[in-house]
Amino acid sequence: GDGRLRIWSTTSLFQNPKAGGSKPTGTWTDEGGYSSLSGSDSASSRPPNLLFSSPSSGSSVMSLRWSPNGNHVAVASDDSYITVYNLSSAPSSTVGFSSSSSSNLENWSKKHVLRGHSLDCVDLAWSPTASHLVTCSLDSKAPICVWDLTSSSSSLVVSPCKVLGVDSHPGGCKGVCFDPCGLYFCTSGDSPNLSIWSTRTWSLERTMSECFSEKTDLTMFRRISWSPDGTGLGVSNCNVGGRMCASILGRDHLRTLANLVGHKTVVCCTAYNPSFFSHSNASDPSDNYKIFTAVGDKRGYLTVWCNKVAKPIFKCQVSTKKLSITDMSWKGYELVVSCLDGHVTAFRFGEEEMGEILGEEAREKIFVERYGVKTNGTRGGVGNLDVMRLQAQVEKEAPSEAPAQRQQQLSQQAPSPVKTPADTLRLQVV
Repeated sequence: GDGRLRIWSTTSLFQNPKAGGSKPTGTWTDEGGYSSLSGSDSASSRPPNLLFSSPSSGSSVMSLRWSPNGNHVAVASDDSYITVYNLSSAPSSTVGFSSSSSSNLENWSKKHVLRGHSLDCVDLAWSPTASHLVTCSLDSKAPICVWDLTSSSSSLVVSPCKVLGVDSHPGGCKGVCFDPCGLYFCTSGDSPNLSIWSTRTWSLERTMSECFSEKTDLTMFRRISWSPDGTGLGVSNCNVGGRMCASILGRDHLRTLANLVGHKTVVCCTAYNPSFFSHSNASDPSDNYKIFTAVGDKRGYLTVWCNKVAKPIFKCQVSTKKLSITDMSWKGYELVVSCLDGHVTAFRFGEEEMGEILGEEAREKIFVERYGVKTNGTRGGVGNLDVMRLQAQVEKEAPSEAPAQRQQQLSQQAPSPVKTPADTLRLQVV
């Protein structure tokens, strides 16, 4: 890549009158039926939906993630550094140094530079409260770094508070995602294995490799994703019976719930839509929502799956050059897919295809009924970390107390009410 961070407006992007249904859409380039995003800093051809373009860092961008509150964006590069930007109220700067450079519509400035890896940083994930950032790298001496951004709010250069995965990912780590309940994060590497880590102790809970095969092709990325309700973990690079697929592992015992087959080459990306969508089931009123996940492979093919349908609801070859899909991101009905050919393709699905998006009240109800923990209205379906940490403190100080007494103490001190102990959020490992 050219080492630039580009931020686009999806509002103007999806105002394209050509857009409709589950088809690529956009306002910048339109080649071969695909509307894609591609960068240009020329003043005469600057796309109207490009809000910000940073000066080139000289390093390729490997991954970027928005914080849950949308106030920050973290960018991982192949120079081993991670840069955290925040939106500044200062006047916008110009891009580049030539007289033809165009002004940015928004000014995103560097807040932190995270230094702890010594090789390419290939993936990262924010904690649900945006207090911590977890990054993974090809560096065998520091495959996973945990960064505490609350205690480093005024520091430009930040060092990791924890270095993990030296034993569990000896060949480096290529994928990371957070449990939406906030108790765990998951990492994936070429060993091949999947590791589950506790956010209360930052220690390893379990390592598993049952869904992988030694014959699986190596890929630069192993994008993994947790479902918005926390019940399923989408795992890439799986091989079941010789068939390349993505596997969905259940929260209970991490057993396989489904194998998303149909791809002819190795799957390198999975991405759950963070939204819940309406669903009606006359025989089971509690079955009132559905969720979607996207799966991308090494040859640029994309499939979209619904947990209520046995087959993909949509499939498409995103890269006409059959190059790998590198990352994917959802926002409501919109899916954005990046490929190794340098293009980013945006898809818009319709309400008739996915259903109505459920609001925060419905999200709260889902988490309270399933886990007994409110999300406090935080975007992304976040568990109450204060309750979880308080429970750990209570267990440490009074291990002999009866569960009912511990729960009574939690109810009196917790900032948000709970219906059941936070233990219901824990993974059941065997």
